[in-house]
Amino acid sequence: MPTAARLISAIVFAAIGYAAAHLAALTLEEGVSAGLVREVAAGMGVVTGWFIAGKHAPRSWGFGAAYGLNASAVLLISTLVILSAAEMFARSLKGRYDGPMEGLEAMIGIALDWAVVVLMPPIMAVLVLGGLAGGLLAHAVSRVWR
Repeated sequence: MPTAARLISAIVFAAIGYAAAHLAALTLEEGVSAGLVREVAAGMGVVTGWFIAGKHAPRSWGFGAAYGLNASAVLLISTLVILSAAEMFARSLKGRYDGPMEGLEAMIGIALDWAVVVLMPPIMAVLVLGGLAGGLLAHAVSRVWR
């Protein structure tokens, strides 16, 4: 059921995903395109904000903070999986893999390459502090608009 907490969580976590992806895109080497990284992260932010942080916001302040951090973690992992799968499919269409297992192994490698970029302190600060703030904001909104 749509609630104000879910709407605010979706908007906040979309902004968190976009900001973290933008910081990650800024660290790429010159000439490397970030593609749709920002948009995918923002889309996953909407999904995680709506279904994780917004759903559990009315419980308590502690649950709000915990589910905000949980939503940030799910946002990070799901975005890494989607982006690495898209890159693997693009490479497989060029015939770079001999079989499906080789493609899945490459997908894990691509995700780990992105994870090294994402684990930089400024990006993690955006995810952790944004997750805490987003979860607490969702709880505050759920208390005001029931």
